[in-house]
Amino acid sequence: MLPSINKNANIFFKLLSRLLNKLFGKYLYVAIMTDFTYAKDNLLTKNSASFLEDPQFRRAYLAGKQTDKDRFLKGVDLEWRVHVLCWSAKYATNLNGDFVELGVRTGFFSKSIMEFVNFEELDKRFLLIDSFRGVIPELLNSDELRRESNNTDSVKVWESVYSQLEKEYQHTPKVEVIKGIVPEVLFGVKFDKIAFISLDLNSALPEKHALEFLWEYIVPGGIIVLDDYGYPGYEAQQAVHNAFAKSKGTHVLCLPTCQGIIVKPNLDCK
Repeated sequence: MLPSINKNANIFFKLLSRLLNKLFGKYLYVAIMTDFTYAKDNLLTKNSASFLEDPQFRRAYLAGKQTDKDRFLKGVDLEWRVHVLCWSAKYATNLNGDFVELGVRTGFFSKSIMEFVNFEELDKRFLLIDSFRGVIPELLNSDELRRESNNTDSVKVWESVYSQLEKEYQHTPKVEVIKGIVPEVLFGVKFDKIAFISLDLNSALPEKHALEFLWEYIVPGGIIVLDDYGYPGYEAQQAVHNAFAKSKGTHVLCLPTCQGIIVKPNLDCK
């Protein structure tokens, strides 16, 4: 009898924690920040978060966040995730290859990255690829369809986002805003060597096709940041990422931010 009670209790507390996180996750950190260095975006820690005091990072983060205009984030902060992206992009500046973002939204992540690495000084392109329609229902599995059923943003919202990005980068030839559905849109893009990819399409099948299509362009040591790798409810993407990495003789680094990282091995060094 006791095992059954314990099992039911575990289920109850798991459901309760999910409910509390959904209802109050944006605000709970305010009450406990005196004890924790970071308590946002499903991440709670007392470990050092010194990057939060870095003026260069702060400027980059705020520049990116301003692109959102509270259309998607609704007050949520993602500093540690952006820190991982900025660190990864900074590392990739030493590699020969362009930057690619798949899943752009308002350009929050890419704007922060460009500010952090002083992108205008680099001899690289930054390709910003998005449907600018949100997730594509025809490409979702049944679990993803249920998850995304309440996340439908209006056509007007996406039109304004796309217009905003086009306007911002119309005089920046090194930054290309590309509208289209992955994977079809990739066949019309002229890719060269790639050093860095930010992958955030919120669906497993497009991410699988994107990884398979772009791998040959990624230089040895090139880095891929998987935004949804460990996020609750996105297990199908994690399975795709793991299987893909294994097929390439490597594995995914799982981070507590929910992100995953794949670094392309240099097989010539073996």
